[in-house]
Amino acid sequence: MKTNSYIDEIVQQGIELKNEDKFQQSIDVLEKVISNYPNYKKINGVMLLLAGNYYKLKLYERSIDYSFKVVANNPKVELANLLLYLSYFDLDEHEKAFMVLFSYLEKYPADLFKDTLEELLDGLIDGYSLNYEEDIISYAKKNDVDIPKGLLGGTNSN
Repeated sequence: MKTNSYIDEIVQQGIELKNEDKFQQSIDVLEKVISNYPNYKKINGVMLLLAGNYYKLKLYERSIDYSFKVVANNPKVELANLLLYLSYFDLDEHEKAFMVLFSYLEKYPADLFKDTLEELLDGLIDGYSLNYEEDIISYAKKNDVDIPKGLLGGTNSN
């Protein structure tokens, strides 16, 4: 049985490879942790790293797989939810992307998703995502994101 510190060192190698933009090599290292040490105390973090690496390689389905597992274990992990949202969006599965976004924002405050809400508000001005306008504006207000003038009474203030 390997100790957690030994596994931590392997994970650190995966992180260093990711930081050097060696995403496939990082995946190779981290996938071994998943398969060899499924009860590792930081397995959610490893899966989140894998989700990010797969996203960077535009392997969105694999990113979704790992992001979904992290969210299933801990729905509060905003980065995993964001990776789900972005992956679905990049696969042109916009309805699923918005379901992830709104489901998260219904329960938890936005941090990383604040940038997403700002981008979506700008998109509304340009005529994008109009089917979701009321929800986008509602969640933006709930999370103290300024509503631009011209959007359902927006005045650049809440």
